[in-house]
Amino acid sequence: MDNQEDGREKRRLFVKKRVIINNSIEASSIDISEGGMYIYTPQVFQMGSLIDITLFLKDEEPPLRGKAKIQHVHEGVGFGVMFLGLLPEERKKLKDFLLELDESPYATEKTSVKKILLIDDSDTARRMYKGVFMTEGYLVIEASSGVEGIKRLREGIPDLIVLDLIMEEMNGYQFLQLVRVTPEWKDIPVVVLTGRMTTAEMDKVSALGISDYLVKATTTPKKLAEKVNDIVKGISR
Repeated sequence: MDNQEDGREKRRLFVKKRVIINNSIEASSIDISEGGMYIYTPQVFQMGSLIDITLFLKDEEPPLRGKAKIQHVHEGVGFGVMFLGLLPEERKKLKDFLLELDESPYATEKTSVKKILLIDDSDTARRMYKGVFMTEGYLVIEASSGVEGIKRLREGIPDLIVLDLIMEEMNGYQFLQLVRVTPEWKDIPVVVLTGRMTTAEMDKVSALGISDYLVKATTTPKKLAEKVNDIVKGISR
């Protein structure tokens, strides 16, 4: 992988795009840099394997094609790859595409304001909880799925995550698994707020490291706010 003095090659930006692996397996990107990308797929691959990739950056343009080496594997979630031997025109195409991505919405926020990343696929639930958190003085960043939650984490690290478990595309378990194996995210406190919680599910999320778990049916907005306040107060920055 070529090095660049400005460091942009190592900067990872969220972008969900269609990917075909080895000309047969459909997947999607979660983030891409000039040096590689993370591919979201339940298909299992071995670390160190070489794969062929076809990456569809823009619908109106031919896809980017090349080889990649699997660097990190998170079984059942996906894996990270390093691009190998991209032709100069392919590398330029990728660089130009990444430069078009929007800048972080966190950039203009005051650092003294505590941020909550709220991930829930219910619009009604997000509106209700967001109103409660804003009343408590928090900046609330919303996401409607685990994949969108990854996007928000790429844009800026929140002080706490409130996470639903049952979601399509990438559920709460998969999201939490990926967060806990990513060095810059692994210590973010997470409160699981879900519509159901069996003993097996409780054990599963507890093993992944959470601050608390709450069931929506028995948790009032006031109780949720109190729980979040207690956790945030204990965070030392």
